Amino acid sequence: MIFERHKRGKIYDQTEICDGSILCPISFAAGEADIWQSNLTRSRVNFNSRLRGSRIFDSVIGAEGSQVEIVDSMIRGSEIKGGQILRALVDNSVIEGAAYVRGGTRGVQVINSQISGDVLLENEVRISGVTLHSEMRMGFGNWNRAPRYAETTGEAGLFCMTESNDDYAYIECTRKKMTDWIKKKNAWARVGRWSGEMRDFVHQTFENWLDNPMPIFEVEKL
Repeated sequence: MIFERHKRGKIYDQTEICDGSILCPISFAAGEADIWQSNLTRSRVNFNSRLRGSRIFDSVIGAEGSQVEIVDSMIRGSEIKGGQILRALVDNSVIEGAAYVRGGTRGVQVINSQISGDVLLENEVRISGVTLHSEMRMGFGNWNRAPRYAETTGEAGLFCMTESNDDYAYIECTRKKMTDWIKKKNAWARVGRWSGEMRDFVHQTFENWLDNPMPIFEVEKL
């Protein structure tokens, strides 16, 4: 069944939309989309997608078999196939999988980038022209290259390490100076039940990253 809502675009299937939302005449929502206090301009929202307090321009939201949640964000010229986006600007980018983009007070910026897997972006990090994958973690700095990433398998499963700015790095979701990870590797190994091979892998990886620094460039703010 198709409904017209004050010439604000089309609503199909089981879509729910509140009166505070606006769909331009060439936008539509379908599937089980749930839209609240959001504006769609030349865009479509499909499948199991949930929008709250967001503005969507020239974009496609939703993919079959995936869940999308977008809250307090602006999406421009992008395709969001999966994941959660909170307080972010996403411009000319593709996000899929179980990515979690969680902005702080000033929000995350994702520009001309591709994100897949279980990536986490948080705080006020800004990326441009970057491809992120697997379980990468980013929370600080302005980047126009992907952070270095390494993983191995331990007793608890996949063990992931992501480069951060200012000689910091993440192990899983914990961010510390790489020199601290190296200096206290034995203590961290006991706490995290790392094997000897994992402890040595951490040491060698971070030592290599410190010995071979790579520049991180500023991103022009849109």
